[in-house]
Amino acid sequence: MRKKAAYLLTLLVTLLAARCVRGQTPLYLTCPNSTLSIPVNDNLPVLLGQAHFQTGINGESAGVLDVRVGGNKSVVAVALAIQFDDKNGEELADMAYVATTEDAKGWLKVPLHTEHVQRLSAAILGGETLRIQGVGYTVTDLCPASGRLLFLVLLYSDQSSFSWSLPGWRFGPVPRLLPKGSLSIGPALISQPMAFIASVEVSSEGRISRFSVEENIDAQLTQQLRDQVSDWTFFPATEDGKPVRGHLVFLFRITPYHMSPAWRSVAEMDHSMIIVNLTQDNPGSKEWGLWYGHRGGQTELD
Repeated sequence: MRKKAAYLLTLLVTLLAARCVRGQTPLYLTCPNSTLSIPVNDNLPVLLGQAHFQTGINGESAGVLDVRVGGNKSVVAVALAIQFDDKNGEELADMAYVATTEDAKGWLKVPLHTEHVQRLSAAILGGETLRIQGVGYTVTDLCPASGRLLFLVLLYSDQSSFSWSLPGWRFGPVPRLLPKGSLSIGPALISQPMAFIASVEVSSEGRISRFSVEENIDAQLTQQLRDQVSDWTFFPATEDGKPVRGHLVFLFRITPYHMSPAWRSVAEMDHSMIIVNLTQDNPGSKEWGLWYGHRGGQTELD
C-alpha cells in the first residue's frame, strides 16, 4: 500500500512539474473520489483494479490503472480504452492505456490512435499485475462518477491474441501533426488577452468540416482563425474501430506579447475541451506561437 501511494504521489508531482511552461501555473481539478472501479465481463482474461483519474487546465487528463492478467500464457502487449462518465452517464473523457514490449510493438494493432505507449521490459506472466498510465486529450470541468471498458486487446508471447469490444464503442477524434507551430493574426485585432470557446466538427477523413466560435468576438478575427484552423488534420473519431464524424470543443487562449494570459478556470468550463494557446512572438508581430496544453514550442496537438 505504501509503495502504491508513493507511486501515485510521484506520478502527480511529475505530471504537475512537466506542465510548468512559459510561466503558466498548473491547475488540476482535484477529484476527492477519483478512484473508480471499472467493471469487466466474467469471460475476459483480465481483472481491472481501480482507475485513478485527474484532469487539468494545462491540456490533458491522466490516470493509472492496474491490469491483472489471467490465464497461463505470458502477455507481451496490452491495449484498452476506458470511457469516464459523469453522474448522469454523459461522457466526460475517454482514455487509452497501451503497454508493449519492444518486440511486440511492430505487430500490435490498436483500433484507435494514442501517442502514449508504455514500454514493457519483459512479458507479463499469468497472475501478475501491470500498472499502466493513460493520457487523455481533453480536460473537463467535472469529476467522473463511473467508468466503463470500451475495448481490450491482448497479445501473447506465442503471437496469439485476444480481443473484445463493447458494441458501438466510440473514441476520439484526436488532434495530430499541425502544418506549422504558429498562426498569423492581425495584431490590431487583439489588444488584450482573450479566452473563448470554439466548436469543431471533424469528418471521417480527419478534416475540419465546420468551425464556429461560441462567444461574441470580432468577425474578422473569427474568419482568420477559421481560414487557418481548416488546415489542421485529426485522427478521426472511431465507432467500432471504423472512422466516423466527430466533434471537439476548443478553448483558445490568445495572449499579446508580454501580457499575462486571460484566466479561465476549470470550474468555468461547461464541456470537455482541448486547450490551444496562442502567444504573440514579438510586439506588433502578426505571428502567434501555437502550443497545446503544456507542450510549449511543439507543433503537435497530440
